Amino acid sequence: MRRYLETFFRSPWLFLLPLGVLLLAGAALSARAATAQRLYTSEAIFGVNLDPTQQKPTGERPGAQHHAELLGELIESDAFVIGALQRTSLAEALTRSADEHARAEHLRRSWRHTAAGTNTVHVSYRCTDAPLCAEVVAAVIGAYRDEVIGAQVSERKAAVDFFERQTQAADQRLRGLRETDAGYTQARDTYEALAARLTNARLEEGLARQARQSEFRLLSAPRVSSSPSRGLVAIILPLLGAFVLGVLLSAGLVAALTWLDRTPRSAADVRTRHGLPVVAVLPHRKAHRESARTR
Repeated sequence: MRRYLETFFRSPWLFLLPLGVLLLAGAALSARAATAQRLYTSEAIFGVNLDPTQQKPTGERPGAQHHAELLGELIESDAFVIGALQRTSLAEALTRSADEHARAEHLRRSWRHTAAGTNTVHVSYRCTDAPLCAEVVAAVIGAYRDEVIGAQVSERKAAVDFFERQTQAADQRLRGLRETDAGYTQARDTYEALAARLTNARLEEGLARQARQSEFRLLSAPRVSSSPSRGLVAIILPLLGAFVLGVLLSAGLVAALTWLDRTPRSAADVRTRHGLPVVAVLPHRKAHRESARTR
C-alpha cells in the first residue's frame, strides 16, 4: 500500500485528471437530464363483464385477461392507434403529418396495460404534456370500447345496414311511380313494411349496444401523476457513475504505474530484486532539510 501511495503523491494531478474529466462529463449529463423535458404518467382503470348475474362457461379465462390481450393486439395496429389519436387534440396535426406509423410507434413505446384483477384492466401512458397524456388514455379506452361493442353487435348492425339499403331502394321505386300506376299500392306497402323493419332493427341494435356498454365501465378516470416520473435518480445517476468510473480509472492507473516502476524504494527492494547487501541508506534531501529545520 505504501508503494501505491508514493506513486500517487509523486504526481497526484496525473491520477486525478481522469477523475476530474469524468466528473465534468457526468455533471454535464446530469444538467442535461435536469433540464430535459419531463415525462408525466396518466393512469386509468376500466372494468369489463361487471354483471354478477352473467354466467360464464366453466374454464373460461377471466374477462380482464381476455380484454388485456385483445387490447394489446389492437395497439399493434396502426389503424386503431391513429383512429384513437383522431379523438384527441392531435387530430389536426395528424391530418398534416404523413408519418402516421412513427406516431403510432411512439404511442406503443409509451403505453402499458395489464390485467389488474378478474374484471379490471389498468392502463398507463407517458408523455411530456400532462393534459395530452389524459386525452390519449381516454381516447384509447373509448376507441377500444367502441371496437369491442361494435364486434359484439355486428350482427344487429349488419341487419340495420341491410334494411337501410332495402328501404332506400323501395323509396326510390316508390318515387318513380305515380299514384295512378298499377304497382303504386304494392310499392308503398313494401316501403312501409321495410321502414318498420328498419326501425325495429335500429331499436334492437341500440338496446344491444346499451346492454354491452353496461358491461364496460370506466372505474377510474384518467389521472396524471402530480410529479413528473423523471426523479432525482435520472439526475444523480450520471454524476455518481462518473465518480465511480473515475475512481476506478485513477486507481487502475496508479496500480499500473506502480507495477511498471522498478525503481528500488527501500533496502528490502535492493535485497529482493538484486540480491545485493545494503551498506548504508542516505536520507532524502528534502526530508533531511525538513529534519534540520525542526531542530
